[in-house]
Amino acid sequence: MQRREFLKAAAVSAASYSRIFGATERITIGLIGAGRRGIYNWDRFLQQPDVAPGAVCDIYPPHLDAGLTKAGGQAKGYKDFRKLLEQKDLDAVIVATPDHWHALPTIEACQAGKDVYVEKPLALTVREGQIMVKAARKYNRVVQVGSQQRSAAHYARAVEITSALQTLQSTALLLSLQVVLGLFRWSDDELWRPRPRHCALGHGCERSYFSRWFRRALRSKRWR
Repeated sequence: MQRREFLKAAAVSAASYSRIFGATERITIGLIGAGRRGIYNWDRFLQQPDVAPGAVCDIYPPHLDAGLTKAGGQAKGYKDFRKLLEQKDLDAVIVATPDHWHALPTIEACQAGKDVYVEKPLALTVREGQIMVKAARKYNRVVQVGSQQRSAAHYARAVEITSALQTLQSTALLLSLQVVLGLFRWSDDELWRPRPRHCALGHGCERSYFSRWFRRALRSKRWR
């Protein structure tokens, strides 16, 4: 084989492998619950280049039709989420059902070998949540709860700023308490004597009583 033919054959093989690799890397997802929030999630997921639509489930025909339309005819429609979970080519599902219906589809999706993105709240009761976590661990599935307040970068930054402000406020409060406690803790005869009138004008006394109280509070080792 000549060098030119070899390089041409290698290029064709590489291109073919790239197409196959790209196809297998795409995640095929199904939507369970195609209401307002479900359609929003569905639209956002399908905007990702590595996501492919696979199935939509909703018992309300207009919602089901809306979800299928978003998928551009590439998804199958179901009215029973259990039938959707039987679809072998699905890698993951979005659970966007009403709040009291989050647990069962999530648990059964894990049992069916699907990863799950479930809308908030995770569960209706603590016990439901415990069973959902147990199912995710037992079947080694990835389960994410859609609480953007816990994951978005700008929310994380807001938490940092709030924590910093709380620290400053706590420090200021502590300092104020130290000063107030200092006013009442260190009393001696000289401190509580009547102040001469001319002291307020800055002469006739060594320093004002007000400044003495502050210095006593701030310099005391006991209240640091």
